[in-house]
Amino acid sequence: MRCIKLTLALGVISQLVCAQTYTSWSIGDSTDVITNHQSAVVLAGGGGDHDGAMRWLLRKADGGDVVVIRASGADGYNPYFYDELGVRVNSVTTIRFDSASAAFDSQVINTLRGAEVLFIAGGDQTVYHHYWHSTPVQETLNYLINEKKIAIGGTSAGMAILGQYAYLPEALGVTAEEALSNPYHPYMERISTGGFLNIPYLEGVITDTHFDQRDRAGRTVAFLARLVGDGHLPRAITANEYTAIAIDKDGLAWVFGDYPAYDDYVYFIQTSCDAQDIVPEHLQSDAPLQWHLDERALKVYRIGGTSDGSRYFDLNNWQEGRGGSWQDWWVDRGMLSTRAEAAPPCIVAGLKDRAQSRVRYYDSETLEVISDRHIQHLTILQSNGKVVLRQRLQKVGTVRLPSASLPTGLLILQMTLADGSVQSLKVFCP
Repeated sequence: MRCIKLTLALGVISQLVCAQTYTSWSIGDSTDVITNHQSAVVLAGGGGDHDGAMRWLLRKADGGDVVVIRASGADGYNPYFYDELGVRVNSVTTIRFDSASAAFDSQVINTLRGAEVLFIAGGDQTVYHHYWHSTPVQETLNYLINEKKIAIGGTSAGMAILGQYAYLPEALGVTAEEALSNPYHPYMERISTGGFLNIPYLEGVITDTHFDQRDRAGRTVAFLARLVGDGHLPRAITANEYTAIAIDKDGLAWVFGDYPAYDDYVYFIQTSCDAQDIVPEHLQSDAPLQWHLDERALKVYRIGGTSDGSRYFDLNNWQEGRGGSWQDWWVDRGMLSTRAEAAPPCIVAGLKDRAQSRVRYYDSETLEVISDRHIQHLTILQSNGKVVLRQRLQKVGTVRLPSASLPTGLLILQMTLADGSVQSLKVFCP
């Protein structure tokens, strides 16, 4: 393959560099710059990029360098990011990995480390995982996200590997009908739980793209059922084509699209804490999925994305948003049903000014419950409804509990507040 280098006016360089294991294209200034970049995440549903969301992403670079990685295709993002969106950046470099060994190339790693924005193009998420998992690329991307704190984005397959959980099919992708009629279908064989990247606000999340266009709701529900059956506490973020979810550093997920001209929806899906036990009633090989739970198996917040990204969902508590609406989803003998205008999750009807509460692990041995409301009583239950702890607190703020005294698996924390209302939270105890 021939390699060329073109020098343009004003010292701006556009170059194509070729090697045996990767190909790279660059446009812009080759001099590295230091900027006041910001951390952020963009999840794009594929089918075409939403200009508003991509401008939002580029602004996080503060005039810095953008790096695009992929395993097929060419340099289409270079002119799009550098010239067409009207946001000034120092340079755009696309690296196409032509083999797995490119993940160990020092020049590739140096280029990645210089990025203020990193974007993963569409392609095949199984190839991405094969090329990059447990390599210097994975280590470098986690450095960029969690230490350098840059913005990262991905579209289609690039979005599919950004959550903690990922669907990595070795063969054809499973259809909704196949997944719901047999959650252990051969095409469902590989759902990774190890986590490729450690991205804030995407812990415990699996993503799916081309959602309504390719009728993927059923397969996403089957993914969640499988994960719950294996003892995980998963959530899902899914996007239609031409939509994008822009997650800022504070955990607000702003939704871009062209609704209402188009059905540009995104979906935030979680197991319902209205039910005592979230485990599907019937989850077996060669049998239809049954995840009914009195028509309350899943709570879903659906948002129609707007051109200015003015609607959002709060990933801090997964309970509040603006511009969307709640739905109930359930599966009865392999058939997915939905109900619009549902109640929010775990909230007593009519409760106003509800508590902003969350639960997390303070360290490996301590469970931390945080609330800005007065908690009178705390009850902890297993997913089957068995009470494992009742404690009178009379406390506002932070409560820390030794996790060694708690059973492993899914736990439901019920807090009785001063006004008599009850709020529930879920946590998985390893």
